[in-house]
Amino acid sequence: MSLKTKIQEDMKAALKSGDKKRLKVLRFLLAQVKNAEIDKGSELSDEELLKLISKEIKKIEEAAETFREGGSEQRALEELEEAEILK
Repeated sequence: MSLKTKIQEDMKAALKSGDKKRLKVLRFLLAQVKNAEIDKGSELSDEELLKLISKEIKKIEEAAETFREGGSEQRALEELEEAEILK
């Protein structure tokens, strides 16, 4: 099973279980994957997909740090929860 298929299966499971936060994060990730595939002109390999996920995790962690510096600890924690889902 490819990594992309695993992500799609996880998204379906989140939908069925009612896990809205996980569903939101996985939908966002799949949208990013689709955009990257459009840019590339073909499907991403598992290695390329892992690089994309790592890049998204880094963006989220940087956003969390920005929120923390701005005094919004709650929003920073929400961002870090999303990063954990991707991990």
